[in-house]
Amino acid sequence: DDGFAAGPQPTSAMKVSARQSLATANGDLFAEEDVPIVLCTSSMTRGSGIHLLVDAARLLITRHPSLRLWFVGDGPNRDSIYQRIRGDGIRASIAMPGSFNDNEDLFLAADIFLQPDEQGLDYFLPSAVRAQLPIVAVDQASTRTVLTGISRERGTQGEEDPGQWVQWIPGATSNLTRKNRSEEHTSELQSRQYLVCRLLLEKK
Repeated sequence: DDGFAAGPQPTSAMKVSARQSLATANGDLFAEEDVPIVLCTSSMTRGSGIHLLVDAARLLITRHPSLRLWFVGDGPNRDSIYQRIRGDGIRASIAMPGSFNDNEDLFLAADIFLQPDEQGLDYFLPSAVRAQLPIVAVDQASTRTVLTGISRERGTQGEEDPGQWVQWIPGATSNLTRKNRSEEHTSELQSRQYLVCRLLLEKK
């Protein structure tokens, strides 16, 4: 099994069922059927691309108050991310449920998948493709290579090509941690945050 096989065509009933199951397991994951959910599975570490979404979160919620952001995973920066979100006054719009042994319901329940770095390219990105989720991703050669591989395994092209479902964020994420920021990067970082917001809101 190459892990890239297409799953069943997602339906609204499958989404509702997945959301109900997740809410039963963790109340933070409760969401009505019409609430848009952005899923990010990047680890909570200092250099992780998850900080791209953390930085953009307040602007996203301000522009679309019903939006929910699911930060799925763990790491040594979990507490600092939580405190940042709480300080920004958006805790009610964020879920940080930790890690899951079975992620199928997460992908069925979500509306958009954010791939902000190279983590999870062997599992999470293919899972998003199987669930036919719109994807917003930082433009990196490794991510494009994985999507190309998925297309070849499926023998798809054109509108069925997973690469056609992706909105790309230009640039790397190596300077996105708050500790490492310098003044010369501030404008670039702010521009990238606004781009993330625009792309995610267009995809919802």
